[in-house]
Amino acid sequence: MVKPVYPRKAMRDGIEGKVTILITVDEKGIPIEAKVTKSSGNFDLDNAARNAAMKYIFVPQIFNGVPVRSQGLQDFVFNLNEG
Repeated sequence: MVKPVYPRKAMRDGIEGKVTILITVDEKGIPIEAKVTKSSGNFDLDNAARNAAMKYIFVPQIFNGVPVRSQGLQDFVFNLNEG
C-alpha cells in the first residue's frame, strides 16, 4: 500500500483526520477512479488520500474465472504522531 504524503500546510497547522476513498479498479487491478466518500474536512488531506489511492496496484476481483472491474473502500488516517 502507498502511504499518502502528509500535506505540509496541514502538518504545520496541526491538522489530523481520516478520509474514506471509494476506489474503482479495472480488470488489471489498476485504479481508474478515486472518490472521497467521507471527507476529513480538509481539502489537502482529502486530496493527498485520493492521490495515494490512485498509486495502489490491486489484485483484480475474479468473477466466473474472469477478472472484472470492481470497487472498494479504503480509509486513510492522517495522524501527526505517526510519521
